[in-house]
Amino acid sequence: MSETLGLAPQRDVILQTNRCKPQEFVRTNWVATVESHVTREDMMTPRFWSNVAVQFRQFDRIDVRQDDGKFYAEYLILNADKTSAYLKELIWVDLTDNEVKTKEAEFKYQWRGPHAKHSIVRTRDGSVMVEKLDARVDAEKWLANYLETI
Repeated sequence: MSETLGLAPQRDVILQTNRCKPQEFVRTNWVATVESHVTREDMMTPRFWSNVAVQFRQFDRIDVRQDDGKFYAEYLILNADKTSAYLKELIWVDLTDNEVKTKEAEFKYQWRGPHAKHSIVRTRDGSVMVEKLDARVDAEKWLANYLETI
């Protein structure tokens, strides 16, 4: 009927098969573990990424976690060159509310990232009493033994 009125026929628009691929073929997902002094603003500075920017491509993603576990973030790379990367923040999660404290108020258990691992920290001054333990239970055992000796 539309042809008789001089109108173009309605057509289906479909995605071509060569335009749909597994993400592994199109982009890289990176994971960066930053030191505890690095801020949200630091990571949005293009030169922050200068040591690794040459590896990045447009639309790659970066998952960022802080050594001491205070935040988790996801970024989309908008543009990158040899010495800088321009990002769009997709997710920012503040994890500081999730600190798990031991029964003893003087010390707290803390996950401090994949390098420092499970640790016991003195709450009054933030001194790390022990770190690099393989499991939380090991940190709690260390604290129990320490409390018996003092």
